[in-house]
Amino acid sequence: MSPSVASGISVRALVAALLTACVGATDAQGSAQGPASAASVRVEVNAAAAHQVMEGFGATTLSLVYGNGANDKLPPSLRARALKAVYGDVRLTLGNVDIGVFEPANDDADPFYLNQSAFELAGLQAVADKLVTPAKALAGESLSLYPGNSVSLTAATWLEPIRKADYNRYLDESAEYVVAAVLKWRDATGDIPRYHALFNEPTIGNVELKGGGAQEMIDIIKRAGARLRAVGMPTKFIAPSEYSVLSATTLARAILADPGARQYVAAIGYHVYPYGSPYSSTTRILEGPGRGRRDETEIAQRRALRDLGRQYNLPLWMTEVSHGGVDPRTMDALRARAIAIHDELAYTDASAYFGMLSMWDSETNTEHSGPSQSLFKEEDTIALIDLPTSSVFITGMGYAIGHYARWVQRGAMRVESSSSDSLVLVSAFTDNRRGKASVVIINNGDVPKSVRVHLNGLAFTGPLTGEQSHEDVRWRPLGAVTLEGTTRDAFVLTVPARSVTSVGGTY
Repeated sequence: MSPSVASGISVRALVAALLTACVGATDAQGSAQGPASAASVRVEVNAAAAHQVMEGFGATTLSLVYGNGANDKLPPSLRARALKAVYGDVRLTLGNVDIGVFEPANDDADPFYLNQSAFELAGLQAVADKLVTPAKALAGESLSLYPGNSVSLTAATWLEPIRKADYNRYLDESAEYVVAAVLKWRDATGDIPRYHALFNEPTIGNVELKGGGAQEMIDIIKRAGARLRAVGMPTKFIAPSEYSVLSATTLARAILADPGARQYVAAIGYHVYPYGSPYSSTTRILEGPGRGRRDETEIAQRRALRDLGRQYNLPLWMTEVSHGGVDPRTMDALRARAIAIHDELAYTDASAYFGMLSMWDSETNTEHSGPSQSLFKEEDTIALIDLPTSSVFITGMGYAIGHYARWVQRGAMRVESSSSDSLVLVSAFTDNRRGKASVVIINNGDVPKSVRVHLNGLAFTGPLTGEQSHEDVRWRPLGAVTLEGTTRDAFVLTVPARSVTSVGGTY
């Protein structure tokens, strides 16, 4: 779904629209500027009131290279287009990567010796060659992909009998499993991973630890973390990445209370299930926060998790969501996920937000779900690939993330913002390293609105640029947005009904 080009609009039509709506108008080139007198919504941005430092946006990154590299479903040209969509257009910078079956059985009986001949590295090398290297060429130094071989008794099935027979050895074997992946990742990609996805719903959802709880997670974190340090790897863990905000908070609180485990944790990961919850279901998002209806229970849970992160000075990462329940190509999907991102950033102070998968193709979809399951029923992946037509589709999730990721880089800070209209949601960011500021505006109203944005604490040095999505238009460039007055700290723009707009400039 490529960005559309707006058709020409007459001056008479523009004037009529302005008089009818009293909220400004949008010109034929996509300019969203409106006169200050027509502003119906006031937005205040306080650049001095900083919240979290942003880490980035990501997804669970499936390479779509199966059979440990022997069954690549994507021809080179289509793979290149899919990678460009994910890392060049949407601009993901984070992702835990499926590295294939690299230890199908325990390498040997000694958890302190890596039996090199027992590891299957073809899949990891294929991932390095066909995913990591081209993604780095697109995303540059901002990219931070890392191994996603979580300690899982359902994936590494050989761990379970060891766990039953000798718990201490089980911890050592789990640590070896993690260390081997980090070392092999370094050898294959040339990068020492900053992170490792140690768990993925360990006690609820995937139930990777099969009845294990917080203490088992603490033991694994300490044992694996110490082993990584012993081999000179500074890699830290994203944990617990549990099924819901509430369950993640409970587990994270226990993990972080242990100083020995806490030293190896880089970020608190969480998911936003159960399915159909206010932040997994597109319908519930649009009918709840999309209509100005706050769910105080959800907000309270997020603030509790936020406060835990503040207590230990650790960032929060929302590392998985899916099951939106609508066609992923629609504007509803885009706007709902943009709202969800806004709320995770605002209420949890999340530093990172992930979609479900980076990309997914029609043949894989048929293999996993059967021929009756449409590719476009697959939800919240960033890019969908239709092999029969050689088409790559950026989804609503992808476009929603892009409205932030294309304007907010690692190291930028989210700063305080407020809106006079509960249907107009605003996120604001400053980036002192690059001298840039940006604002993402979501108009959930059924009519266009003219929005006056006033920035306290900084002044822009030149005209602003932006892009806008509404109806069937995606990321349409805006015309220049002129700053007001001599202070250069305010601007007015018109945002269409049910739209998402990103605007930014230098200061």
